[in-house]
Amino acid sequence: MVLYGDGNAESAVARQKAILDRWPDNWVYIGSYISELVSKFGLEPNLIKSELASASQAEPDNARYPLLLAAMKAKQATSLGERAMRVSPLI
Repeated sequence: MVLYGDGNAESAVARQKAILDRWPDNWVYIGSYISELVSKFGLEPNLIKSELASASQAEPDNARYPLLLAAMKAKQATSLGERAMRVSPLI
């Protein structure tokens, strides 16, 4: 269970979630779960924002989670800017 998670799970994310559910206060398993989420979904806010917020609360001294949240917001801001440029170019 600890090495591979739930053997019946559909994905690596689900396997890491099973480990985290069993030991929710273990910072190593929190980090492994977040790593799998980012690996699979990238910085898609609808998919990982709440998980990153939970990880930040569980590990307030770990700068990784706020950094990932900031990167996600930067990605959103640049995509909004690109869309605005397509609609109304400055030149």
